[in-house]
Amino acid sequence: MDTPLAAERVIRALELLIDWRGGPKQIHMDNGTELISARLKSWTEEHQIFLVHIQPGKPSRNAYDERFNLTFWEYFLDANSLIL
Repeated sequence: MDTPLAAERVIRALELLIDWRGGPKQIHMDNGTELISARLKSWTEEHQIFLVHIQPGKPSRNAYDERFNLTFWEYFLDANSLIL
């Protein structure tokens, strides 16, 4: 994927998911710029969600997260989606 996400867009998607499914206790993710932003960190603290980032230099761990990110992107953050 070549299209970067802004933290605000990630937050909007998370808010929709929380309304639909309820809030998670933690979110496991890679170290993408939109996922390490101060805004996302602040938002997760407000919602009592713990952020778990993969360890840098652990490509096998990143593969699992990247697969999830691709699936999440295709189903929830697609540019043609009517959700956002």
